[in-house]
Amino acid sequence: MNMQTAITMTAAETALVDAYTAQIGELPGEGAVLSARDSLVANLRKQGLPTRRVKSWHYTDLRAFAGRSGFRSDGIRRKG
Repeated sequence: MNMQTAITMTAAETALVDAYTAQIGELPGEGAVLSARDSLVANLRKQGLPTRRVKSWHYTDLRAFAGRSGFRSDGIRRKG
């Protein structure tokens, strides 16, 4: 039996989606760029951020990326 379970987004995932939604009108690009960006955000909402349990992401330190992106690990945007 194959069950589909709903993803509960983490604070970091919610913060990323909210930041994107707040800035959507100010981001560069049109046409294919907008379509690709919207597709990626829809995928984030559906699947969440990858974790180390996903084999292709196993050796990727996503916490380091979160630090560079301006978000704390709990999803709160850093000031400054």
